[in-house]
Amino acid sequence: MAGTLLVLFGSWRLARSRSVQLMGGLVQRIDTSAPVVALTFDDGPTPAVTDSLIRILARHGAQATFFVTGQELAANPALGARLVAAGHELGNHTWSHARLE
Repeated sequence: MAGTLLVLFGSWRLARSRSVQLMGGLVQRIDTSAPVVALTFDDGPTPAVTDSLIRILARHGAQATFFVTGQELAANPALGARLVAAGHELGNHTWSHARLE
């Protein structure tokens, strides 16, 4: 029983961590003296929005991080591939964007 509680508590703490990444790399800071803006987009990728964002960002020579949901990415894998091919980063925004409290 104590072992189960320890595993559950540890899992809960890990899920709430802002500085631990189990797969892939975690970028928390970019050291630069240049003024920069980080562009991020949440949810998707969706056909109605993603291709137009790719075109607009390309026109301005800008790159962004797209925090995609697993459901949308599974439904639109070609859009995810186009984002990566255009030089953008993909971030994990959960499977279904459930309210995480």
